[in-house]
Amino acid sequence: MAISEQNLDRARAVKRSHEDALLAYPDVTGIDVGEQVTDGKRTGRAAILVYVTKKTPHPVRALPRSLDGVPVDVHELTPELQGGLP
Repeated sequence: MAISEQNLDRARAVKRSHEDALLAYPDVTGIDVGEQVTDGKRTGRAAILVYVTKKTPHPVRALPRSLDGVPVDVHELTPELQGGLP
């Protein structure tokens, strides 16, 4: 099931309006817009994707479940630094 461009645009607008507040949460490493995944299955719904260093109950509970009607989907992602060019 493809996400409509209208739903993605709405999720992008909501993300922009809440981005600074989301980045202020501890352990949040990034924010994006994409498809919500629940229990390992794609839902076909646009969501604000919030990346945290460790998906433990603390950051997950602290983050909102939705913002302005757009679901917030939390994912664990540890940033990796890339080496410079030789």
